[in-house]
Amino acid sequence: VIKSSSYSLDEKDFPIWLADQLDVVGKGFYHVSRESEVHNDKRTDIQVTDGRYKFVIEIKLIRKGGTQYNADLLRTALKNQLVNQYLIDGTDSGILAIFATYEKKFKVGNKQIKLDEMISELNLQAHQIRKNNPEIKYLAVNKIFVDYK
Repeated sequence: VIKSSSYSLDEKDFPIWLADQLDVVGKGFYHVSRESEVHNDKRTDIQVTDGRYKFVIEIKLIRKGGTQYNADLLRTALKNQLVNQYLIDGTDSGILAIFATYEKKFKVGNKQIKLDEMISELNLQAHQIRKNNPEIKYLAVNKIFVDYK
């Protein structure tokens, strides 16, 4: 849980904040870059490398009044954006980081599921992607709740 009102609730601000936090805790053991071009003019939100290993972090912000992410958009972000665009050219690990300001519900089939259930479903999809693509070493979806007051 992040508790802060020192930054705006804009999707472009979260990569800046997260990159800064990773720099602080990394203490020079790895390099953090933002908007790194990876392939065909595609740019990652965050890329972390230690010289031998690289992983990328794609960030989505779920907030009232923001981009209305539904289940299909999050599935597409995982498979088409993170895997097909960013996990290439020696980058074999990725995280879809979902920052949320409220407990959104998603329509899946004929039912409504909570955000945590959506994260679980996305992680099952990530597991299947890894199983079918042995070159991918790590792929996960994580939720970070933002208590913005």
